[in-house]
Amino acid sequence: MLMEIALGLQRRPHEPTDLAYANDLYNEALQICPKDDRLLYGRLLAGQGSALMAIPEGHELLQQALERFQSAEVTLRDLATPEELAELEMNIGLVLQTLAVEGKAHFADAVRRYHSALKRSLKKY
Repeated sequence: MLMEIALGLQRRPHEPTDLAYANDLYNEALQICPKDDRLLYGRLLAGQGSALMAIPEGHELLQQALERFQSAEVTLRDLATPEELAELEMNIGLVLQTLAVEGKAHFADAVRRYHSALKRSLKKY
């Protein structure tokens, strides 16, 4: 339920603080998530990465988003749908591209993630 509330805040933020509240909800959900529910845990990490990525406050939050996405990727690799994994790779690419503009990452890494997301999404067909 916390994840659903956080997603709602992300999708339709009414105030600038809504994204920070979404991040707080993800933190709370991660703390109470059952240890054996790896799929939910990975989805919570990915959702938190998306919330952090949307907060317009600089590269520190983007770095945190990247860490969440990378942790989610490890957790979800064998559990998530191909579409979820493609979206995750695309989000990693977006963060890397933004960090690359600031000199904190390499554009080539972002391009590799975009390419991997595209390949993953095409496997479905």
